[in-house]
Amino acid sequence: MKTSHLITSLLAGSAFLGASFTAIAQEDGAPPPPPPPQKQMGKFGQKGHHGPGLKMFDTNKDGKITKAEIEEHQNKMFIEADTNKDGFVTAEEISAHHEAKMAEMRKKRMEEQQKRMLAELDTNKDGKISQAEFAAKPTPMFDKLDANSDGVVDDVEMKAMKDKYKGMKRKMRKFKGEKDKR
Repeated sequence: MKTSHLITSLLAGSAFLGASFTAIAQEDGAPPPPPPPQKQMGKFGQKGHHGPGLKMFDTNKDGKITKAEIEEHQNKMFIEADTNKDGFVTAEEISAHHEAKMAEMRKKRMEEQQKRMLAELDTNKDGKISQAEFAAKPTPMFDKLDANSDGVVDDVEMKAMKDKYKGMKRKMRKFKGEKDKR
């Protein structure tokens, strides 16, 4: 069931991307619309949902995505997934390819996070984080929980946090169309 869902998702996503980029690539004469503003995610830079990821399709770096570039990317993905090189991709190969790509992304994210942490906490820029530098790091979650800024999160503040979280969960369930569990 899981692998058939994965295959269906992969095919649907591929079809959606192919149709979307074909439409983009076939616009004649009209300049492309400006990109939508990217969402700000934390203090380490801008990240949008798909924005920067679309650049990977623009293999000749001309600022445009052609149907040929999409087809080239799809072919590359197929070749990567077809590990036994028999010209077919099985559910196992798709799953293994997906897991490998996810592991690659996790590793890249971890490396980026480590670089950001070093840049943020290594205040004397010696390439290491001392215990003093680490201890001086900001504590935004604690500061948020400590509503009266007395340096202590007491029972009242903990209850307020739990109540707020319950309210957020309730709103999320309502947003998703689930029934409230009161």
